[in-house]
Amino acid sequence: MAAGDANAVPIVKLSERQVVVEYPSFRDFINLSVSTLSEEGMFIEVQNPKAAGSRISFVLRIADGFQLMQGEAEVVAVREAAAGQTPEGMSLRFQELDEPGLRLLAKVVASHRSQGESLFVLEEPAPTAAEPAPAVTEPVPTVTEPAPTVAEPVPTVAEPAPPVVESEEAVGLEREIPELAEIEASVRHEVLTPEAEPPSPADQSF
Repeated sequence: MAAGDANAVPIVKLSERQVVVEYPSFRDFINLSVSTLSEEGMFIEVQNPKAAGSRISFVLRIADGFQLMQGEAEVVAVREAAAGQTPEGMSLRFQELDEPGLRLLAKVVASHRSQGESLFVLEEPAPTAAEPAPAVTEPVPTVTEPAPTVAEPVPTVAEPAPPVVESEEAVGLEREIPELAEIEASVRHEVLTPEAEPPSPADQSF
């Protein structure tokens, strides 16, 4: 992976309904993403994180203003310094992600995996103990209906049921694996070459 500042720390701004994470550089984002980002969500180190179950919007960007991704997420787990959990922060599960963010996420994850790196694993909230259901005793009925004395005759010849043949269709799924030469170049300098405008019709002389 591209070299970056090993001590780089993103600036996190947390408000009531939004969290903004600002990385010093694109390379710092790539280096830090291996331990904080996956297809399912991400971990944001921040003081006084939102409570589990909260829905919050997020923005990831570079210090020069270049926006990496934005979307909506649900807080699924929280680490609190008061409980001795470090680093303090919150795990977010992606609910919505913009199209540029989806493409960038796919490239970053594929790049980390191609180098054999272990990706961030989204934390899940600890299950709560279920309260035992109250025991309900149904009264036993004391009166039973008498059994019928006349039974319907059983048919002696039964028509065999027609065989049911279920057909199965094989569905082919194609997975597109993008080739990653340099993530930063493909994200920052992705230039669409405009189509050349047709020349104006020249006056024809006869």
